[in-house]
Amino acid sequence: MKSGFLSRRFSSIGEEFNVRNATYFAVAPIGYHYSDKQTNRYSTRKYNTLASVENALAASPSTPQVINIIGEWFSDDTTRIVWNDTTPTATNYTLVRAIGSARHNGIPKGEIGANARAYRLRPSSTGHIMQVDDPYITFEGIEVGMTQTGTSDEGFRIAANNIIIDKCIVRSHVAAEAQDGIHITSSNVGNLTVTNCLVIGWDRAGITIQFYQSSGSYSSTGNLFSNNTITDCNSDNNTTYGGGLVFSCADAGATVEADVYNNVSMENQNSPDYGVTGSQASKIVLTGSHNISGDSTADVDGMSNALELQTLTDVDWVDVVNLNYHIEATSTARGAGTNRSEDGYDTDIDNNKRLTWGRGFHEYQT
Repeated sequence: MKSGFLSRRFSSIGEEFNVRNATYFAVAPIGYHYSDKQTNRYSTRKYNTLASVENALAASPSTPQVINIIGEWFSDDTTRIVWNDTTPTATNYTLVRAIGSARHNGIPKGEIGANARAYRLRPSSTGHIMQVDDPYITFEGIEVGMTQTGTSDEGFRIAANNIIIDKCIVRSHVAAEAQDGIHITSSNVGNLTVTNCLVIGWDRAGITIQFYQSSGSYSSTGNLFSNNTITDCNSDNNTTYGGGLVFSCADAGATVEADVYNNVSMENQNSPDYGVTGSQASKIVLTGSHNISGDSTADVDGMSNALELQTLTDVDWVDVVNLNYHIEATSTARGAGTNRSEDGYDTDIDNNKRLTWGRGFHEYQT
């Protein structure tokens, strides 16, 4: 069970100023009209790109810093971001969220049925879309997209403790060098949560923890990966690090632990939908159940037994051609998960309450 910072759940739809004693920042399109209430709360902290807000955050915050992405976005935010200018804490954390019309509807922008007004961070230069070096940051309800072909670029590259990625769409639009959707690397990085996300189209892995550059003894514990949908990854056909949800360790002094529940990882090319790899793979300890794999390649080092994987060829997604990975009423993922409300994340990617606890990012609503 998560505790402290990681058990805090933010319900951001229609709740613009719901964090007590916070300092609020706004990111809105050029020309956005602020109401009197918004002007009063945001003051001069109004920006047009997420990167410009990151540069304006307090170096040593004395309150929570809440970044609300608002308005109607008919053009992408095109500046990639390195989060390294502030030192948040469990009390004075950073929350980055898209709300109202700026929030996606669980379908990648540009596809049939998607919210055409939603915010999307799709950089025009090479590099990681989000490089996260500061701790205690939550990203909620944001879509990021990779369009540039650099070298080993990632959607989120995490090198800090206590990071939450919740209800996000993490997509690659290119077939080469867009390496991993969410890549976690660095010694002593832990308490990481990825939940209710759609991760799609990455060159190597959808989500991966990799520890292979450090020496000495260290641990990465308190990690949670739950109710994610990961698909169409490993176009590079990487047989070592490619796949859906992949854990890798080559450090003899490491201890890596993670809870893995209710995920759907399917149709990832020539690789495990779930994988454990590296010369020190025995240092990786996974706990979980009720995960779905698309094939038998998930049976790596006994991992399928540890995660109680169910192998299926289809879960009845609504429209795979147009990247709508919500599930149909007939889906075998519907109501087939385990209740993980104890972790504090009991709403799906569309912010609907989980009542029957299905598998994947979407909870079918009757």
